[in-house]
Amino acid sequence: MNRFLLMFILISFINIWASSIDKVQKDFDMMNYEKAISDGLKILAEKEKPSDIYKLYLLLADSYYKLDKKIPNQSLYYWSLYLSSSPSNKLTKTLIKCYEQWGEKSPKQMISILNLYIPKLRDAGESVERFIYYLGNLYSKIGKKEEANRMYNELIKYYQNEKFKALARKELLKNMIAENHLDEALELMDEMKNTADNRDLKIKILIKKFDYLSAKKIINEELNSSINEQRKKSLNQRLLDINYKTGNYDECLKTLDELIKYSKNDNETGEYLLEKAQIWLNNKKEYLADNTGKYIKTFNNYNKAKEIYNKIISDYEDNDMIYFRAKLGLAKTYIGLFDRNRANDILESIVKDYPDKPVSLEAKRLLERN
Repeated sequence: MNRFLLMFILISFINIWASSIDKVQKDFDMMNYEKAISDGLKILAEKEKPSDIYKLYLLLADSYYKLDKKIPNQSLYYWSLYLSSSPSNKLTKTLIKCYEQWGEKSPKQMISILNLYIPKLRDAGESVERFIYYLGNLYSKIGKKEEANRMYNELIKYYQNEKFKALARKELLKNMIAENHLDEALELMDEMKNTADNRDLKIKILIKKFDYLSAKKIINEELNSSINEQRKKSLNQRLLDINYKTGNYDECLKTLDELIKYSKNDNETGEYLLEKAQIWLNNKKEYLADNTGKYIKTFNNYNKAKEIYNKIISDYEDNDMIYFRAKLGLAKTYIGLFDRNRANDILESIVKDYPDKPVSLEAKRLLERN
């Protein structure tokens, strides 16, 4: 009789616990997180704990998280209890969820949790690549770049999951570039797929190393291959930047002609034409030897600039932003040609017709210098 009574009492307790946890779950589902916490803590205060107490730990962890506490200690505390008491086959999914909730807000605590449970996952024969990658990201977040790089290198050297190896290479490369380890970064890039994004990144690294010749080689090789117009435009823009940096203004002019071919609208074409005129006005100077053997500046560059500015003024009368910038450039061209009267006429028209704009303010300054 006593044995049956004991079994009845035990079953009753189990039902009470189950219904209590179900009640916490209901509170949680109704988004009444404070009530879920209150009911959950009452169950934990009982001397006897249900066999599936890990479910309650997870509900408490999630409830504290949903309340968006500034200090996540309570949520992480119950996460730790849940991880230590839940079935091993739930560990991977649980760690992923824990990282998604707290990796951004509490990286140091998350590092401790991952370092504790990665060995347990290994012992259970579970995959750990994802969590090593997570550790690298967390160490980067708190400024421990050496530890982060150690995690990424471990993942690249000793594991087979190509998805996380690729992600690790990307993060490792980012850290190398930030730390100016550019030769190591280029070596790592040789292990990576030859995608357009990776070629762009390699070009950036080479430019940062001032290896403009190698950067131009990669760009020109791709420009000579079968690529779409958008890609050609992107590469020509990079080529233009390099040519500016190296003072190769003849190449700048050629590249701008290529960019004009791929302009998506008249406004963009106008910007490229202004840039061409600007090169002739300010950058590309031509010199000839006079009869004494000295080199004197020719006016050819100003005439070229004047030709382009006049074309823009003719074609862009309805586009104030481009039209008046072209007029300002034309005025500067006449100043260079020592025709101050024509320059002043243009400058005065800009001030009158396009007041209170940066272009008119610069026109005023040029008039005041006269």
